[in-house]
Amino acid sequence: MGRGCCKNTPWFEQIGFTILFPFISYLLQKKFQLTAENSAKSLAEIKKVFDFVSERLSEGRYYLVGDNFSAADLTFAALSALILMPPEHFIKPQPLSQLPSEMVTVIKELRATPAGNYGLGLYREKRYLSY
Repeated sequence: MGRGCCKNTPWFEQIGFTILFPFISYLLQKKFQLTAENSAKSLAEIKKVFDFVSERLSEGRYYLVGDNFSAADLTFAALSALILMPPEHFIKPQPLSQLPSEMVTVIKELRATPAGNYGLGLYREKRYLSY
């Protein structure tokens, strides 16, 4: 972990990150109780949200609320980007081939849902529009 986070940064930040990442990672794991069990619970919650959004879209909707792009659509796109990793995101994600296989499986599974397809589509179609 780390090389992607330090892309295009000064050398001293890269060294600082390399030195501090293990310590900060340990502190975050303790502070936020980042365990395998809690990760599984969080993933289950994410899947529930994707199921809910998929269900809304199956009702013939193009947008989540109403007939126009709204804060609900923007919020879903922004928050789902963390797991869908759309290529249009301003932070270019690592290629899937460089990620752990368990993570790739989840990303592909969620991308394949109607909600995942919707989130990716919002980035493709709405990313550079101004209202």
